[in-house]
Amino acid sequence: MVRGRDACWEHCVLIDAGRQKVRCNYCHREFSGGVYRMKFHLAQIRNKDIVPCTEVPNNVRDHIQGILSTPKKQKTCKRQKIEHVANGQQNSSSASGGELPNRGSSEQNGSICPSLLFTHASPSAQDEPTLSDVQNQKQDDADKKTALFFFYNAIPLGAATSMYYKEMVDAIAECGVGYKAPSPEKLRFNHMEKVKVYVNDIHKQLRDEWQETGCTILCNCWSDGGTKSLVVFSVTCPKGAIFLRSVDISGHADDTHYLFGLLESVVLEVGIESVVQVLTDSAPNFAYAGKLLMDKYASIFWSPCASHCITKMLHDLSKLDWVSIVLEEATTITKYIYSDKWIVNMMQKFTSGMELIRPKILTCVANFLTLRFLVLQEENLKDMFSHTEWLTSSFSQCADGQLVKSMLNDEKFWSSAREAASVLKVDAKMRNCFQEAMMKMAVEDKDRIEITKEHPVYINADGALRTDFAIKGRTLNAPGDWWAGYGYEIPILQRFAIRILSQPCSSQWCRWNWSNFENLHFQRLNRAELDKLSDLVFVRCNLWLQEIIRNRYRDYKPIIFDEVDVDLEWPSESEFFFRVSDGSLLENV
Repeated sequence: MVRGRDACWEHCVLIDAGRQKVRCNYCHREFSGGVYRMKFHLAQIRNKDIVPCTEVPNNVRDHIQGILSTPKKQKTCKRQKIEHVANGQQNSSSASGGELPNRGSSEQNGSICPSLLFTHASPSAQDEPTLSDVQNQKQDDADKKTALFFFYNAIPLGAATSMYYKEMVDAIAECGVGYKAPSPEKLRFNHMEKVKVYVNDIHKQLRDEWQETGCTILCNCWSDGGTKSLVVFSVTCPKGAIFLRSVDISGHADDTHYLFGLLESVVLEVGIESVVQVLTDSAPNFAYAGKLLMDKYASIFWSPCASHCITKMLHDLSKLDWVSIVLEEATTITKYIYSDKWIVNMMQKFTSGMELIRPKILTCVANFLTLRFLVLQEENLKDMFSHTEWLTSSFSQCADGQLVKSMLNDEKFWSSAREAASVLKVDAKMRNCFQEAMMKMAVEDKDRIEITKEHPVYINADGALRTDFAIKGRTLNAPGDWWAGYGYEIPILQRFAIRILSQPCSSQWCRWNWSNFENLHFQRLNRAELDKLSDLVFVRCNLWLQEIIRNRYRDYKPIIFDEVDVDLEWPSESEFFFRVSDGSLLENV
């Protein structure tokens, strides 16, 4: 008997013709079903109860996958051709009075062409799954196993938006079938060291950036309200941020000289020539420590966190009776508008797509920002609730709708709203502070002389500062980028301007999960455990900062109605915040 022409027979042996039982030449697994099922085994594709071959060479696997990907039409033509040859042989034998070959006979290796002998037992071409069907099945199986991993290990679903998650999946897919995941021991030791090297490489790149843009030391504080106090030091510049370390300051939180020494040690570690600013909260103990720091190092600024100061100011303002009333009324209006998708869509028509709410920052700040947006859209909202489309809708007949309309037509509400929102004006005197800051940083007389010479060029916008690109860039570019691009004719002023305008005024974006640091400082650990836990905290915090910086430059997504929680005190869009986990992964290090 002639061996079948199917290429798969080069990689398997028929060991039981009656049952179409075959054996793989690579893993020696035996199963029934003939060459048809063997293809999926060798191609490493799950199909019903077929187990993918783990020993098949990659070139063989790819070749068989190519066979399976052949369009149905071509496969049908091949099958018809084979059947035509078989029929021709049978007719020839019958015509000559000859007999058919013995179906029980076999070649030396037990290899027979089952496609000729048992065509009735093989699935038809129409029953064979297409490559797209197989791929969809593999995709569904991978999705299910990913979901099982997330749910079983209680991993926050927001981790699926992490760049590290996506990079991990892509890297595993690049390895192909046969990738072996690292064991816990390898993750804990080998790969921890590799990731530390990766993080330190990022640190080196950012330290090089500090030479041009300077950097700001961020000092974030935490207290349990009792005896425990912690401070976390990180460094940031326009290209990224790095985590330095956390310090247990329990028992020293009110000692200004101790805090000064702590701040000074971090400044010296980073480098005096690189540090432009040290940013802390506005508490009196840190304010005095910051003053001591500036007295000793004339080129360094201490600044309170602007967000912290504004939040405290707005919190105190919201306690005033008339302000609390207008905020409550504004809450009623926005919650009603965002309570139904039809009302939201109509509101967006009248506001030209502008929203009344923004991603949640802090409740107190969000309240005043929303109040400001209401004031800006005052006339549009009045027009909306007096428009025919609204008046003829069922919403206008409801008590809540009528209440909101009456509030929007109440001049007392708008008068109070305008007055409360006016606290968000920008003080023009801040421009003078820019010049004062440059003079403070320019400690050498030669630099001050050059700045004095160059300043009129900047004030009069002469030379490169007068070009169309420079003028358009005033509102389109970040201040530091604008100076880097157009200030080359006044280099001394450019250098100090870039360093000043590249610094943040707030550390609010960097909100640490303090439970990680609690585990590090307040657990009873031996030296080996403490070192390993310190490494884990160091790596995780730095990777988290890198993701925050990368997401900082993403465009804000439009508000999605289904993500608005109207049960909150103020409706707000779900914010993206990849939080370092609750500390459970720090256990059993």
